[in-house]
Amino acid sequence: MDTLGMKQTLEILNTFGISGLVLLLWYFSMRHQQRILDQYRDDQLQRDAQIREIIGEIRSMYEHNAELVKVTQRLALDQKDLVLMNTQALTKVCEKIDQNQYCPAVRLEKRAKGVQQ
Repeated sequence: MDTLGMKQTLEILNTFGISGLVLLLWYFSMRHQQRILDQYRDDQLQRDAQIREIIGEIRSMYEHNAELVKVTQRLALDQKDLVLMNTQALTKVCEKIDQNQYCPAVRLEKRAKGVQQ
């Protein structure tokens, strides 16, 4: 009983009897229960706000990751083109090395006839 003293409780008991006392106790119990429910509701609203914030952060990270994948794919395509160009250039270099047209000593040997040492 919140603010009632023993004297007031006895007066209520004399005036209204046991049923009045039961109703009074029931009233105080319901007020206490309502305060607990209000506190629980406030806690749940606070948790819901925190969960919404966390979900927003997760959504943001997902969007950034999706953008990162797109950028990485573009870089991979650019790198593919670069590898193809390097492969073509190395193929030309290998052909020129195999044909060996630019070394003067080899050109002289190709023109010479007979066995060479």
